[in-house]
Amino acid sequence: MPAALLTTRAMTVRRSGEALFAKLALAIKPGGLLEVSGANGSGKTTLLRVLAGLLEPDEGEVRWRGERIVDNLAGFCAELAYVGHKDAINRRLSTLDNLRFAAALAGGDTRLQTALDKLGCASLWRAHERACDRRRGGGIGTS
Repeated sequence: MPAALLTTRAMTVRRSGEALFAKLALAIKPGGLLEVSGANGSGKTTLLRVLAGLLEPDEGEVRWRGERIVDNLAGFCAELAYVGHKDAINRRLSTLDNLRFAAALAGGDTRLQTALDKLGCASLWRAHERACDRRRGGGIGTS
């Protein structure tokens, strides 16, 4: 079983003195996903910003590949693309098209393909490309 890529240990984040979450421990393994849901103001975006290294927890730590992200923030950020709800997500575009746009801003589609491969989602990319080829009237291998 592969080791977790992203972990938290006893992580607490407070807003106005009240804990949004306390002693949070999670472990996300390669190919894993984290679904965050809750009411408005419950701390979803704050949690994601802490996991992305944009905010520090009040207590505890976030680790990437076993290393505290505060000890190697530049290396952590080089492997991360944070796309929040205020980052011009276009509802008329598919999820993959929005990811492609975000990846292009971060340096190119190659990183997106690598990320999808690591998540085990490469077939999504290929199916998306085939659908785009059909919409354009072409086919795979046509010019």
